[in-house]
Amino acid sequence: MKKMNKKGFTLIELLAVIVIMGILMMVAIPAMQRYITNSKKDSFVNIAKEYVNSTKNLFAAGDITCGGVSSDTVSLDNYYCVNIDSSTDGIMTTNVVSPFNKKPIQGYVCLKIKTVSGVVTKDWYIHLTDLLDGRPGQGGHKITATDQFSLEGQVALAESLSRSNVKDSGGVIPYNVLSSTDSSLSVVSCTINSAD
Repeated sequence: MKKMNKKGFTLIELLAVIVIMGILMMVAIPAMQRYITNSKKDSFVNIAKEYVNSTKNLFAAGDITCGGVSSDTVSLDNYYCVNIDSSTDGIMTTNVVSPFNKKPIQGYVCLKIKTVSGVVTKDWYIHLTDLLDGRPGQGGHKITATDQFSLEGQVALAESLSRSNVKDSGGVIPYNVLSSTDSSLSVVSCTINSAD
């Protein structure tokens, strides 16, 4: 009778290990892809929050000019919109790129001021998109959100943003569509004052 070698694994044992590893990979790869996608969405949301907060601070400090008027004194019922282009806008101190494709981010942040029955409401709108393959207006991922609050009960738009606001496709929506939702208001384009 032949003596069996007890130093190695049998073919059945090797196949069992390969099958178990295959099953683990089928579970692990989709979970890891979801984790990576969610972390990129969270990063995009944080960028949007920074733009909203920075724009609010610039508005309050009067560092933005809207229709020839300093932003800290605007009071007319209108949309006041600041264009965002992360490669040139100067709102952020660093050059911001999309976490999805490392391309610049474009869009706008708008403040809607409206007085109804003596109550002033301020609604903040944000729409950002990254540039798909670097082509302007061809967004790969976008975030759009709005926040409505009166001066009595302020809720910060930046705090309400979440990864559910991030969509997988869509170009920049021009902010002139805002005025189509409320024809009594005009859209005023605003510019950031240059630092002296």
